[in-house]
Amino acid sequence: MQNGQGDLDKQLKGFCNDNTSGSVSLFRTALNFIRLITESSSNTSFRDIVKNLNDKLLSCHRDMAVIVNLGEKISAIMASGKTIPVLKEALSDLVEAELNMLENSFQNITQEVADYLVDKSTIITISRSETVLIVLQNLFNEGKIERVIISESRPSKEGVIMAKELASSGIPVTLVVDSALDRMIINADAAIIGADAVYEDGSVKNKIGSRGLALSCKNRGIPFLVVSQSQKLTGRINSSVEHYELMPVSEITSDALPENISVLNFYFEIIEKELINCVIMEDRVLRP
Repeated sequence: MQNGQGDLDKQLKGFCNDNTSGSVSLFRTALNFIRLITESSSNTSFRDIVKNLNDKLLSCHRDMAVIVNLGEKISAIMASGKTIPVLKEALSDLVEAELNMLENSFQNITQEVADYLVDKSTIITISRSETVLIVLQNLFNEGKIERVIISESRPSKEGVIMAKELASSGIPVTLVVDSALDRMIINADAAIIGADAVYEDGSVKNKIGSRGLALSCKNRGIPFLVVSQSQKLTGRINSSVEHYELMPVSEITSDALPENISVLNFYFEIIEKELINCVIMEDRVLRP
């Protein structure tokens, strides 16, 4: 089991350092960790291994509500005081339920989004979201969209990754620098972004630059839609107070800088509900 624990620790380190995958992709990874533990851990080490995993889930990617919510569900199960076999079964059931809810969400969200679009729409977006990717692929296959505009999404350039994924599905893509999004709005029929957290009042947290895109849409009368699973709903953080987790300065510049230059590198920001037309989930639509 020592080797297995070492492998898990290595994978968890990679999970915590993953700054390009979207929250849905990281959610799948976390669920796979739980599945691995329930299938391979001995009863004697099970509680310690789960605690190690859960500590990581609750400390890494704190801006992603779906990861934090999962950690809290694991904590509730482990605090039940039940026997190890019963705990393993409960965690296995949790994994299956969460995966089923996730897989069933994409088509429902696609159907709701389609109602807001005219045929052959051009969509503008930012960053990389598995939910946005699958919804856009579905809409393209249904003839609802014909082109996607996306920004590179610095500093990690998730938008470049997303552009390649969209193009591999046959979707024509225009890739631009982040500062060009406002100029490109005039060529779009709607904006669709994902979310790393959705608050009950209809505001969301997402990749930096999303709020600027929302403001541009508001100024030009372009619908601004957010797609997300209900698993990302949270009341954990007051949406009026932004929490910035600072990321490595080297992502912005590797140059030696004078002492009177400070560099702030953060990934997320709040998009107020007033800037959003609707948040579309698999089981509800929030219209702020």
